[in-house]
Amino acid sequence: MDNLSDQELVRRIQDGDVLAFEVFVRRYQKRLWFFVSKIVYQAHLVEEIVQDTLFSLYRTIEKVDTTKTISTYLFSIAKHAAIDRLRKEKKTVRLDDIEFAYEDESLYEQLTRQEFAQKIQSALKKIPLSQQNVIRLYFFKELSYEEISRTLGIPINTVRTNLRRAKIAVKKLL
Repeated sequence: MDNLSDQELVRRIQDGDVLAFEVFVRRYQKRLWFFVSKIVYQAHLVEEIVQDTLFSLYRTIEKVDTTKTISTYLFSIAKHAAIDRLRKEKKTVRLDDIEFAYEDESLYEQLTRQEFAQKIQSALKKIPLSQQNVIRLYFFKELSYEEISRTLGIPINTVRTNLRRAKIAVKKLL
């Protein structure tokens, strides 16, 4: 069933095939997570939005036009759900920060994105460990300055300094 097209999966879901929906979820869950994480920066909210998106699709599956690209519809639901969630959380979002779905990426674009991620990881390995720790906790674990300070047992101003220096160093290495 993994080799079925999105349209065929949706047709099967519309006919009540739960297994087809599971395949569809496996196919899109990671891509949705990465897409939503570009809009919402808190992992717990990203996970909720992805689940809400998939549930919303399931609820409205009868309305889905299988002659059109389903992924575009799915990522549209995710984008609107993320923006709505930010509004509820009273956080602002810049439209420039919203990246569009990966489903339209060419193989070249996917490889380019992967290469960039590898370059960042490589650059991180070249900066001092104190800066690595701060940048990883801030960007990857999404901890606040105060949380990083407590976790590492260093003053908040040291956190700020290390983060600023790490950003500058990584930019130079890229």
